[in-house]
Amino acid sequence: MSELLRLADGNGNSGQPSGHTASAFALATAVGAVLPPASVPLGMFACAGGYSRVHTGVHYPGDVIAGAVLGSACASPVLAMGHKMLVSGGRG
Repeated sequence: MSELLRLADGNGNSGQPSGHTASAFALATAVGAVLPPASVPLGMFACAGGYSRVHTGVHYPGDVIAGAVLGSACASPVLAMGHKMLVSGGRG
């Protein structure tokens, strides 16, 4: 098992949080908070996207976990700002 089949050439981003996973989890968290019935399917798609990054060999599992945490964490302040704008009528 010393040789592993890589499905994609690494682009040198291994060891950094996965941006694809962060984006997917940010979307799933934000839309899931506004539209709860969509939260489970979106969460499943976000997880599948993260898995694909590891499966193709372009990220380590820790990179994907960090991307998921980062994306979910970024969605929270965006939701708070959106709620504040809606309550204030867009006056900041």
